[in-house]
Amino acid sequence: MLCLTLGLLCMALPVLGFPAPPASNFAKEDVKESWILGNGSLVSWISKDPGESAAWSERRQEMGIGEWIALKGIDTVEHLENSDGLWEENKINIPKGSGSTGKMTNWASLQPEGDITSVQGREDGMELGTVTRKTVEDAAMGLEPRTEGLRRNLPAAIIIGVRKGGTRALLEMLNLHPGVAVADNEVHFFDDDHNFARGLNWYREQMPMSHPKQITVEKTPAYFTSSIAPERIYRMDPGMRLLLIVRDPTERLISDYTQVFHNRVAQGKATAPFEDVAIRESRVNLEYRAVHRSLYDEHLKRWLTFFPRSHLHVVDGEQLVHNPPAEVAAAEQFLGLPSHVGPDSFYFNTSRGFFCLRNTTHERCLSESKGRPHPPVRWDVLQLLRDFFREHNHRFFRMVGQTFDWA
Repeated sequence: MLCLTLGLLCMALPVLGFPAPPASNFAKEDVKESWILGNGSLVSWISKDPGESAAWSERRQEMGIGEWIALKGIDTVEHLENSDGLWEENKINIPKGSGSTGKMTNWASLQPEGDITSVQGREDGMELGTVTRKTVEDAAMGLEPRTEGLRRNLPAAIIIGVRKGGTRALLEMLNLHPGVAVADNEVHFFDDDHNFARGLNWYREQMPMSHPKQITVEKTPAYFTSSIAPERIYRMDPGMRLLLIVRDPTERLISDYTQVFHNRVAQGKATAPFEDVAIRESRVNLEYRAVHRSLYDEHLKRWLTFFPRSHLHVVDGEQLVHNPPAEVAAAEQFLGLPSHVGPDSFYFNTSRGFFCLRNTTHERCLSESKGRPHPPVRWDVLQLLRDFFREHNHRFFRMVGQTFDWA
């Protein structure tokens, strides 16, 4: 089970000179834990069952380091104090999206000089960050070959939308590729004036640590419908590769409403029926923002003002659900990546009704919030919406040179 969490670290242990992980029977609370390695390295991971955790302590006795650290929270952690004074305290806020299980993006440095070594893990939406910094020169003894050259890079590709189109699924599928490092959270840099004013250095800090041979990918669906994001991205990098995932605009609209509906219900707020917000006086309500988000042609015009069509890859959201290997293979080719994510990377979950992800270390489905059932919508309302979107859809098809089943 340990390898299910540590991913590539398990395969790297013989190379690094670590012995195989011993079994652990520590009677600890159900907390996230870390072990300080005796050679000055730090291995961190998330374990739902602390009894599954294990440690390597090649030089633990001679260095006098060997106590468990119980992390007190996702973002704030406490370090191990010891009489040798080799370690110093660091209570830090860990930026989200700093790494993911089973990828070399898990290896991260607190400082650009690389004077700390850690492995960061993420599972089921929880994240773990660097716990402590080594202040002696041989801090990363056994891990230097693995950590050399790692840094945070600006993205080489951005998933720009659409909202409720399957952007999270696409990002997670690309994350199966060893040549990809993903920003786990939506950054909202180019569509948010406050974030944009923070500058590119701030933006870079939101990216994961990545190896020189990896490309960084971030996704913020709000970029697609933003009036300012296309030019801002172009000015940062005219060669940016853009991924756009689309689905039936009527279905996307209903899914958009469904998400807001569930959020409002959870907050105890009243919510009008779908028909009352999408339709006004027997006409499509253009003031409803969710309707505006489904006008793909209107938004794409802004992007094609700055970027050539060859810089945009359009993913069929319906096919991503029903035939993910083919859609991911096309995205890999667009990104210049060798083929890696294939049929063996997926399995169909009969209880969930869609494909889930599998790699060499674990299987994982998206959260329960994905694939929520839509509310029933009257047939006449559906027909009114489809008639309204039809001409917009055809313009979009001509712009991208593709057609889709929902035509």
